[in-house]
Amino acid sequence: MGFRVIAINTGSETQEMFLNTLSAEEFVDFAKGDVVANVKSVTGSLGTHAPSEKPFQQAAEYCRARGTIVCIGLFPKARISAELSSAVIGMVTLKGSYAGNRLDTQEAIDFFALGLIKVSFKVEKRSKLT
Repeated sequence: MGFRVIAINTGSETQEMFLNTLSAEEFVDFAKGDVVANVKSVTGSLGTHAPSEKPFQQAAEYCRARGTIVCIGLFPKARISAELSSAVIGMVTLKGSYAGNRLDTQEAIDFFALGLIKVSFKVEKRSKLT
């Protein structure tokens, strides 16, 4: 789709998974340093089209002009705060998605068929499932 993916999460195992298995281009560890500065650093100060509550709140600070912050799923009583003037001036869009629909599912299947989705899996005997 032409997107450049930056994974924002924490931990070395997670970093390895995003970079090596899921093909993220960059990884920013939200538990280390200034997330906003780190995201701006890897994007050349442009910011991102954004995706725990804290990273969503920070997304409003590093989302590029005309970017989109997509909240997928729910966090109990989560709140996203942003400086309203910069969101309006930057024309930032905030979207929410609880779950996908049939069209989303078909698009995901099509991406998978084209080899555009990489997944990590392990085959085990049924007796090992809990």
